[in-house]
Amino acid sequence: MHSFVALPLPDQPVPRLLLRVEIEHRVPLLCLIDTGAIATRLPAWVTDALALDLRGAVTRTIWLGGVRTVARRAEVELTVGDDSFACPVWFCDAWSPPFGLLGQDDFLRRYRLTLAVAEEWFSLERDSA
Repeated sequence: MHSFVALPLPDQPVPRLLLRVEIEHRVPLLCLIDTGAIATRLPAWVTDALALDLRGAVTRTIWLGGVRTVARRAEVELTVGDDSFACPVWFCDAWSPPFGLLGQDDFLRRYRLTLAVAEEWFSLERDSA
């Protein structure tokens, strides 16, 4: 079980579904579980921290939080607690917030999410399906 916590932004005091994720066993990052997002999106600075070369990666221009940006796709290993797995991630330029977004098709498809919004907690169970 995880408690809701506020985003690491001064003007966002509302508790949300934030989860600590480790990318490639080296870069820890708070990520918002975004049940409305299809894909997982992380800030491009993570690729610098990993020395990940995305030249030749599939690239798309997308809108993210009202900002038009370039996203590049790469498969990386994500770790949540004791669970590590390969996950396709879109790394986005022009992303200043210090957190990522975990989406449906690549992250939530792996887990069963239970929410208790009034009590401000959530749980993730590895989905056996």
